[in-house]
Amino acid sequence: MDEEKGRSLTISQLSALIGKLSQVEKMELKNRNIAHIEDFEMCKLLTRLDLTMNKFKSLEFLANNKNLVHLTVKENELQSLKGASELENLKVLNLGTNQIRSINELNSLKLNALILNNNLLFGRISVGKWKHLNTLVLSHNNIEELTGLNQIEQLTKLSITHNKIRKWPTGLTQSLFLKELRVSHNKLSDIPPEFAALKRLTIFEASHNLIFKTSDLDVLPHLTALQTLTLSGNPVCKKAEAVEKLSTLSSRINRLEYYADVSEDEDEKESLPQSMSLTPKKEVEKSEKTTTKTKIISEKQPKKETEKNEKNKNKKKGK
Repeated sequence: MDEEKGRSLTISQLSALIGKLSQVEKMELKNRNIAHIEDFEMCKLLTRLDLTMNKFKSLEFLANNKNLVHLTVKENELQSLKGASELENLKVLNLGTNQIRSINELNSLKLNALILNNNLLFGRISVGKWKHLNTLVLSHNNIEELTGLNQIEQLTKLSITHNKIRKWPTGLTQSLFLKELRVSHNKLSDIPPEFAALKRLTIFEASHNLIFKTSDLDVLPHLTALQTLTLSGNPVCKKAEAVEKLSTLSSRINRLEYYADVSEDEDEKESLPQSMSLTPKKEVEKSEKTTTKTKIISEKQPKKETEKNEKNKNKKKGK
């Protein structure tokens, strides 16, 4: 058996692992080096399937499993989504960490949650066809533009970190049910005043972008439900006036980060592959605090030196 290519699982082998396949509703086959399963349509009652960490390159073998509601095929080798369009009852689809370049095969599905982090998506992506989405994760791709959010009425979570997005997704400020917005590590240069409409927003992570105007921060006090705000690594965080504005939010926001110079490791971690090593959180926080402390001291030092010099002058006059 070629370990790199993965193994093909026969229906008899699957029965030995799982039991009577015609009665199985939930199945988990994580990390078993599987590349294909023969006659999988025998699992007629299957509603939930987890194939994490295998070697699947396509979803064609699932085309006849029309009762599937929850499907996870993350950390595989998927290049094609052929067969996915047949899964008419699918509501939750997690295809994170694969090699997917096109998602057209998913257009007909009525999904509630779509997770496609760490793939090869690029250019302009339109998501308006999934009108029933509440969760959309597209982090760690090469997306330059995201459109169609105005057609999704119940979106509550959006993560598009680590892309190449320069303009805010069209229709974003019409996503009135949005609670979590993660856009860190992009090329966004402002925070639109229309964000004031996002009254339910509790998490707003926008670190490592190109936000530079102090006036862009004026909308933040209007986000009254906000509990987490991260803006570290944006040019605006180097401005004293901006720092003063942000500090006024600390009394009502549980997690507030606006470090001027911060490690690239700082990021929300929900969409990173498990194999990726990260700096331990405590070490990152320690590093960030040290950076901030040094900055504050360096800003206040001239004033102290001036006061010290004035005192010395007065002493000399007294003498």
